[in-house]
Amino acid sequence: MMVCTDIPDGRLHVRFAAGEGSEVRGYLAEGETVQVALASNDEMIQGELWLRISSPIVGWVNARYLCKSE
Repeated sequence: MMVCTDIPDGRLHVRFAAGEGSEVRGYLAEGETVQVALASNDEMIQGELWLRISSPIVGWVNARYLCKSE
């Protein structure tokens, strides 16, 4: 998967836990490739799907900002 915010020079927040209220662990750049965790326990929070990623930063991201890599 890769980061697809559709914002030039956009950054995606990687959070310690699923949900907008969780503290930010780090950021990913637009177009950066990520690895979704194999043992991911995806979570739905307020109608949004959150995925756990394992690389390049371990944490949680909102799935709407990811797309399939080309």
